[in-house]
Amino acid sequence: MTNISLMKQDAYAVFLISISAFLVYSNSLNGIWAFDDILINYGTSIDQIINISKTRIISYLTFLINQKINAYDQFNFRILNLLIYIVNSNLVYLISFITIKNYDNIQKDNQIPFYIALISALLFAVHPLNINAVSYIIQRMASLATLFVLLSVLFYIYANNATEMTKKIGFYLISALSIISGILSKEIATLAIPLILLYDYIFISKFDKKYFLKKLLFICSIGIAALILASLFVPVIKSAAEIISLFQNINEPIQNRNWLAADVYWTPLQHILTEFRVISRYLLLFIFPLPKLLVFDYWNYPISKTMFEPVSTFVAILFVLSLIIFSVIKIKKYPFLSFGILWYFISISLESFIAVGLDLYFEHRNYMPLTGLCFGIIAQLILFSWKWLEFRYAKLLVFIVILIFFGGMTFQRNFVWNDKIVFWKDVLEKTGDNPRPLIALGNSSHAHGYFADAEKYYKEAVKICSDKKYSGFLLNVLYRLGFMYISLEKQEQAVKIKDLIGKLYKYPKEYYVLNGMLLNLNRDYNNAIENYNFALSSAFSPYELADKATILSLIGESYRGLGQYLKAYNYYQAAVNISPSLSAAYHGIAKLEIAQRKFDSAKDNLNKALMFDPYNFMVLTDMAYLMLIQGNKFQDALPYAKKAIEANPPLYQPYLIMGIIKLAPGNEREAQMVFAKAKELKARDYQILFNMAWGYSINRNTEKQNYCLKELLKLKDVPDNIKNMAIKLLSQSH
Repeated sequence: MTNISLMKQDAYAVFLISISAFLVYSNSLNGIWAFDDILINYGTSIDQIINISKTRIISYLTFLINQKINAYDQFNFRILNLLIYIVNSNLVYLISFITIKNYDNIQKDNQIPFYIALISALLFAVHPLNINAVSYIIQRMASLATLFVLLSVLFYIYANNATEMTKKIGFYLISALSIISGILSKEIATLAIPLILLYDYIFISKFDKKYFLKKLLFICSIGIAALILASLFVPVIKSAAEIISLFQNINEPIQNRNWLAADVYWTPLQHILTEFRVISRYLLLFIFPLPKLLVFDYWNYPISKTMFEPVSTFVAILFVLSLIIFSVIKIKKYPFLSFGILWYFISISLESFIAVGLDLYFEHRNYMPLTGLCFGIIAQLILFSWKWLEFRYAKLLVFIVILIFFGGMTFQRNFVWNDKIVFWKDVLEKTGDNPRPLIALGNSSHAHGYFADAEKYYKEAVKICSDKKYSGFLLNVLYRLGFMYISLEKQEQAVKIKDLIGKLYKYPKEYYVLNGMLLNLNRDYNNAIENYNFALSSAFSPYELADKATILSLIGESYRGLGQYLKAYNYYQAAVNISPSLSAAYHGIAKLEIAQRKFDSAKDNLNKALMFDPYNFMVLTDMAYLMLIQGNKFQDALPYAKKAIEANPPLYQPYLIMGIIKLAPGNEREAQMVFAKAKELKARDYQILFNMAWGYSINRNTEKQNYCLKELLKLKDVPDNIKNMAIKLLSQSH
């Protein structure tokens, strides 16, 4: 085949692989921020990124690039995830093609290498088991690590094929640098070393043990050098020592490691036994990746207490060991299949069997393992059935099956990424009494203004966590529930939650945050600030930086209450610097600017707050209020006020604004109903009268405006600023 034909062939393959991957993920590009995706927007400079994560600095640097483009748009982050995925899919094609082309037992003048490489890459590109690694933004770490591992293998192949010594050395150097870059993306890239050894033994040394042993020291030297350089950033020795110490107490519950999952209560041995069942499920999903079987977060995956409890543990152990033994024994007879299976188990070993104490189940861990498994299985199948595949339309049929069966299921599954409540309900339906989706549903329902639903989910999570003694989750959900109660001014319920946290956890920072919020609600701003500062003195993990930003924003609220606007602004800005997606901080800044009559910038900050929290009824209310004070634009204010009361908020402020908007065009009957709702929610009489007067003034009904103002002045509990304003308006009307 001529070089021109090969170039056309490769161009066709790249196009088909790339467009297929893009199409099956096209419906998820505007999807939600999920789980700990929030971490990607914490570091807004290189120095901050290094402080947050020295171990995965390359991944965070790519997040920084996205931030500079648009920190608030998930499409911007997702499209780069997808581009990396497309590159990886094409690397699978390239490595597969070179491997088959160089294999001695295959003729050089037929289409076998092309079709094996294309179908392998296409299967990887559209397989549903990769969804969580692509659509889950922060798992760019896994895809970048995979990218560099594939590059390290590719350039190792180039080095072995090179005849010139300078090229050979250069390719080896690039291979080593790729390993380092992979480790600095995610630690799983350390597995590039055994993966290269596996590839070399089968496809370069071709089972010649003497030849392979001669190269073994050299390959290990490259790996060790890469690890030493990477250890300048990644605590390789410390991490290895921690893992070894865990295995020394294999029957003791795992504890005291900063990288552990929440509420780990199992032992290292139980973790390993459980992973046999987990991996068996992964492999089932590889063959039958039905959307109803795929799950984003299976934190409460049932533990294997012993080898026979449950009995499926023993079956899974037999299944996994049989695959490994088969691959080792039959490696010469079925080299490609053996390579794919062994690549899979090596690639998944670190997160599943070595780093015990991580979450037991996460489907994104299959990303790097599938690169080799797809190639190994497809290569072996096609080599077995090539004559049959020569039958007319057979090759086309293979493409159609992969694209429709696997690609169709990927496309269908990606729809759940477009709505947080749908997303977490999907998790909850598949994992039962899993506290994480319940807490996430509570958070999402709260954010959407579905307060009754949020309370229901939080309370259900509290019950599960209490019954099963999930201490970490229980503190989290109690804090979220208490936070919501205070935001809705339900002080009695909030006090009970706060006191329970203090009793159960010996007064952690969450206790002082809730106490500060209660003090702030009662206008005891100085003591509120004291409580917040005490909470800030605690340690915050990278996963708790959002909470730290929230506390800074709350301090800003207290200083705003004290009238110290500059201090308030500085705290709000400090919160934004940590968490650029914190709606409350933008809202606080906007309220400062409204008080200072900086209306244009206030509108910008309210829009930012709504970008991250579009259903926040208080932000919507303040936007409607801003429209009114900027020239009585009641028509512009109406959509915001309407959206603010759609969720039936339990506070009176949205109804006061809607009452003004109803009175402005003369809809007195509707306005009276809205003001009655505000009174039911404990709006003061003077507040209702003042806002009624405002509505009548927009309607130019001076008589009724003055009547409301006079009735207001008869009341005894009117603040001086409202009283003075009423007197001024009365004098102006005369």
